[in-house]
Amino acid sequence: MNCISKQNFRSNNPTDQMPKFSAIIFVIFVITVSILLLMNESNHGTLDYTKMAPVIKSSSMVKNIITPIDYTTFKYLGGTIFKDKNGVYISSLFRRGDCFINNDNNFSNYDNETMWLKINSGLCEYKKISGADPESIELLRPNSFGPGDQELPAVLKDNRNVYYNASVIPGPDTGTLVVDFPYLRDKNNIYCLLSSPEIILGADPETFVAEEPIWMYLAHDKNFIYYRCKKIDGSLGSSFTWIGATKPLSVKEYFKDKNSIYLIKADELDFVYNLYRVVGADPETFELPSKVEVQDKIGLIRI
Repeated sequence: MNCISKQNFRSNNPTDQMPKFSAIIFVIFVITVSILLLMNESNHGTLDYTKMAPVIKSSSMVKNIITPIDYTTFKYLGGTIFKDKNGVYISSLFRRGDCFINNDNNFSNYDNETMWLKINSGLCEYKKISGADPESIELLRPNSFGPGDQELPAVLKDNRNVYYNASVIPGPDTGTLVVDFPYLRDKNNIYCLLSSPEIILGADPETFVAEEPIWMYLAHDKNFIYYRCKKIDGSLGSSFTWIGATKPLSVKEYFKDKNSIYLIKADELDFVYNLYRVVGADPETFELPSKVEVQDKIGLIRI
């Protein structure tokens, strides 16, 4: 009997090679499709999102969608605030690079599709502003960074309420509302927005003026001068007068009233601004110091 060794036997029949060949073709196909999907994901502009919303279809681009924002009504408002037909939303500035196009305060050149995709993909945290009406919402002031990288709040209003970030500010008259951060005024009151909004008792809305730049947090009315929402004891707001800075873009700014000379000066280490009263200075004869060594010898009392 002839015995054929299995070890040495090799078939010359082409059909016997088909399973191995098919497996190779299948692997090549899978790799090719994966590459094409990745290329499509990097070129998101080729997708027609208008046909995908409001029902989000399955694709490599939107597979990570968590809570879809409606694309057809998606609109960027400013800061880190946006809306769609269902609501108004806000994200922390400290996550702006995750949610938005630019990792700074300049969102003027945003791309609507990319921003929508990043927000929907779960890369960032955002909060729906409870009760805000997307039809009538108006952004009065976008959230931004202030001195020392302090996150300054957004102020919005709709036909029902005024909002401090995602919280309602009770009481303001929406028809007479003016925002001069950190101050908010209406026909009845002045509100401070540096922390939780609160009314500045005794401030006069009719004569109240917030001074520029806003990082000084300086204001006055007919009665008092206010710094960081607190009235300066002994000040006389009706005689408020700017004296000026020691040099352009200086961190030392002088002003006065009938009774005193004041100085707003930045801490040289962290640029936190503090208010001082100049000791013994005569408001009628005081002249702006022109030399640094003279400035440093001026006696100051921190207020």
